[in-house]
Amino acid sequence: MTDPVKLLLVKNLRVTPCRKKVLEIFARKNRALSHVEIENEINNEFDRVTLYRTLSTYTQTGVLHKVPNDTGSAKFALCKDHCDKHIHHDEHVHFKCVKCHTIKCINNVDVPEISLPKGYLIHSAGLIIEGICPLCNK
Repeated sequence: MTDPVKLLLVKNLRVTPCRKKVLEIFARKNRALSHVEIENEINNEFDRVTLYRTLSTYTQTGVLHKVPNDTGSAKFALCKDHCDKHIHHDEHVHFKCVKCHTIKCINNVDVPEISLPKGYLIHSAGLIIEGICPLCNK
């Protein structure tokens, strides 16, 4: 990820302390994070509503994308540089470690093309692979 301030300016977003801090957290953690995990990282520096609005703005403008998971709690990950408010290019593999439960985007593996029966229209596609991450596999 580039500098958080530069990214916000490129996306035509106002630079606020919360927006900057959230991007710094994603850059440092380098994995998908839930709202609760981000809240824990900011240590009550910003209220829940401000954080919720920041995450919502980021998903609407192509800064973050929602990561599919089976917990019922949304997780978010940084988008590729070329995502924008109209098109998310986030159709890639997500890897979930069954030991540490982290979810990471795997951008260099393509999601296989899916053919559905007539009448179905694909809106987006994602793939979650579960296994053991390199850190837990040591």
